[in-house]
Amino acid sequence: MPDSQVPGVFWLTVSQVTARVKEALECSLDEVWVQGEVSSVKLHQPSGHLYFSLKDDACVIRAVMFRRHASGLSSVPEDGEMVIIHGRITVFERQGQYELVVDDLVPAGARGVAALRLEMLKNKLAAEGIFDAGRKRSLPRVPAVVGVVTSNTGAALADIIKVASKRWPAVRIVVSPATVQGEDAPQSIVAAIGRLNESGLADVMIVGRGGGAREDLSCFNDEGVVRAIVGSRIPVVSAVGHEIDMTLADLAADARAPTPSAAAEMTVPERRELTAQVESLALRAERAISASVMMLTEQTRRLATSHGLRSPEGLVQQRAVRLDDLGARLRIASATILSLQQRHIQAQTERMGALNPRAVLARGYALCLDHATRSLVPGARIITEKQMLDIVFHDGEATCQVTRSTPNA
Repeated sequence: MPDSQVPGVFWLTVSQVTARVKEALECSLDEVWVQGEVSSVKLHQPSGHLYFSLKDDACVIRAVMFRRHASGLSSVPEDGEMVIIHGRITVFERQGQYELVVDDLVPAGARGVAALRLEMLKNKLAAEGIFDAGRKRSLPRVPAVVGVVTSNTGAALADIIKVASKRWPAVRIVVSPATVQGEDAPQSIVAAIGRLNESGLADVMIVGRGGGAREDLSCFNDEGVVRAIVGSRIPVVSAVGHEIDMTLADLAADARAPTPSAAAEMTVPERRELTAQVESLALRAERAISASVMMLTEQTRRLATSHGLRSPEGLVQQRAVRLDDLGARLRIASATILSLQQRHIQAQTERMGALNPRAVLARGYALCLDHATRSLVPGARIITEKQMLDIVFHDGEATCQVTRSTPNA
């Protein structure tokens, strides 16, 4: 608590008040959606940060959109434009003012709201890991049957059949028709994907349609369609619109093709390329077999002309002489090693004998032991008169009584 100069009365500094306001706002308004009119727009250079105010008829809020988010805007908003922003509330402590830190900004009209909803759904699905590359499957190299989910009257189906048949005439195309535009399209696409999975006929599936306006492709941003693609047991290639279009179905599919024709090229191998690969592999196998045959033939020739095969008796005699020589060398080596070991043992025996206390006694020395305890008496200072001692010689012992002890000075 702050220091008080009046007993029972406490106060805060300006900085402490501001810090508490900042903490309260940031905790309660850490994520907000706000609609308002943009004013005082300023794109700061060279930082790239976008500064503006957001107002309605009664209030104004200062806002900032930092470069990493501002750089993703298709255009800088103009004064007077109605927008919806996503961000968080913070407090600029030095001036005691709160402001919005913005990370997303869209027009407030119907198109902007749709874009906002799409972004929210995208973030939700991304958080579930639906778009993760790790969960996506590889496509079969040579599918026997390609399933197609699209309109059975559209140009997309005709393009897929044309390209696939040209690349690999043996491939079969199974169509699960669906409505790919309008309010009923999402449910129709989900049902078509389900039918293909239930049939078990297809090895790979193409889901898509030809190009169109952004609104025409909205069914491929439907959550149900995305989840049906992710839940499919058959690998899915999305082929929605033109190359510049990107839908949530594209992000969720195992592979994405920019157009239906490109999807057919991606799923069906080209006959000439596959034939060339097979011929190349066959040639490599033929060369490998020929090289092995030549090597074995040369080995057989060398063996057939070798001295051992031409005169096996001579080879046996050579090996016998070699064996006798090795035996003689082994006997000599064994005798040498044995002699060295005997000398070593004798030297060690003599060294141990020299360290034997009995050998020392044999040179005229004796050990003095206490008669009662048989412990060694190391010197004259600990001997007492009339103490009984045992004197150990190399050839026996003698017991005596001390009559006098004279230690050295």
